[in-house]
Amino acid sequence: KLKEEVIADEDHYEMPFVNQRFVGREHRYGYLARDGSADRFWSSLARVDTRTGKVDVYDFGAGQYCAEPVFAPIPGHEYEVGDAEEPGWIMSVVYDANSKRSYLAILRADRLADGPVAKLMLRHHVPMSLHGFWYEGA
Repeated sequence: KLKEEVIADEDHYEMPFVNQRFVGREHRYGYLARDGSADRFWSSLARVDTRTGKVDVYDFGAGQYCAEPVFAPIPGHEYEVGDAEEPGWIMSVVYDANSKRSYLAILRADRLADGPVAKLMLRHHVPMSLHGFWYEGA
C-alpha cells in the first residue's frame, strides 16, 4: 500500500537518506539536504521526524554548500523502528566558497541542529555531484 503525505515545510529538500537498516521498511527519521537560501544550492541539512513533522535544521552559513547527508550508525547499537531517538552520525561534504576547498562535516544525528562535532578539512574542493554511502567494514 502506498500513500503520499507532505510532512515538511515549504523549503526545497533533496537527496533523502535514511538509516540503511530501515531501507524499504517503516522508518521514523529522514535526513535531507535543504535549500533555505536564495543561492539555489543546498546550504543546510535537515532531519525530519515522519511521525510528528518536526524538522531540525543546521545551516552551514553563507558560502557553505553541502552535499547529501549520509547516516553512519553507532557500531553495536540496536536500532528499532519508531525509537524516539536515532543516535548515529550524519556526514556531508561541504564546499566552502571562500577558501575554494571542501571539508567533511560530521554531525550527531539526534542533535543535528547543534552543528558539526568535527570537520575534516581537505586541501582541495570536491565536486558537488559526489554521492556517498556508509559501509561498515570488517
